[in-house]
Amino acid sequence: MPKVYVIPTDSPMLCHRTQSEPRFIAVTQGILGLLNDDELEGVIAHELGHVRNRDILISSIAATLAGAITWLASIAKWGMIFGGMRGENEDRGGGSAIASIAMIFLAPFAAMLIQLAVSRSREYGADDTGAHWTGNPYAWPALWPKSTPIPSSVRS
Repeated sequence: MPKVYVIPTDSPMLCHRTQSEPRFIAVTQGILGLLNDDELEGVIAHELGHVRNRDILISSIAATLAGAITWLASIAKWGMIFGGMRGENEDRGGGSAIASIAMIFLAPFAAMLIQLAVSRSREYGADDTGAHWTGNPYAWPALWPKSTPIPSSVRS
């Protein structure tokens, strides 16, 4: 079980370290004053859901794959710029060049969409895990209006 710490600041935040020893969860006085007990339980369960579901690992793999796809598209772009598409048969059709140009522009976009989809699915998974742990699926959605407006005095 991780230790719990309270950080004396008005900024509403929660952080955790659970990958290696020592494990802890830190909440600020700002979030303790902003949320009621059910909401705080929902926030902590949501964050621990990220840990249980290994979201950092999965998101890192998705980001690496997206970066690799974008890098390959960049290599293809520079290969076409410097004549890498020319072959021994200059009379073959231009379908290969058109497909390559499409890949150069669509591959980074597809990589970004994959990364966004993985990120969103991880958030829904953490919501689901937190709801199961607390037994209260309504604590987390109740936070959305509270989490949007942050006073300017806290932002500084």
